[in-house]
Amino acid sequence: MDAWKTVKLKKTQTTSGGEIIATVYGTDWPVRLGRQDSSEAAPAGRIPNDDAPVAEIVSFMKKLGVKGGGSAGAGPFAPKPPFWERPTFFMWPAAQSDVQVAEARFVSEMPDAFRGVKSDCDRSRNTLTRTDYEVEFINTFTKLTAMGANFNPSAYLHPETTLQLKF
Repeated sequence: MDAWKTVKLKKTQTTSGGEIIATVYGTDWPVRLGRQDSSEAAPAGRIPNDDAPVAEIVSFMKKLGVKGGGSAGAGPFAPKPPFWERPTFFMWPAAQSDVQVAEARFVSEMPDAFRGVKSDCDRSRNTLTRTDYEVEFINTFTKLTAMGANFNPSAYLHPETTLQLKF
């Protein structure tokens, strides 16, 4: 989270102005604790390699979260799958060692799908608050990390001891 705040501080003229922007326009990043359905990592080879063609990455992402045999994306008025092109553009390049190179590759291999998304991201990232970009990234990331997971909301709760004070 400090990296996100640092970006905002660098864009302001004064440190106090940066603190205000980072605090007031900071984007909440919810963290869910208590995942109880997995105790080990999934086997390797389930996701495309970093250098896979963008079309293969998009195809993989479109299948995530679609319930068996679902019609997500089957027609112009059908619901989109949870991770269509726009969410894919937020998630996949962010996991690469060089985000800018990965984004440029997406645009060059599938310009009709990603040129507008890249333009929107760049516009928001160039603003002082970066709000549109951050909110969309965080929402997509949160959806991806919680997809299909079971959480026990009270996993980390414990009873508190009450002290009896006498005056």
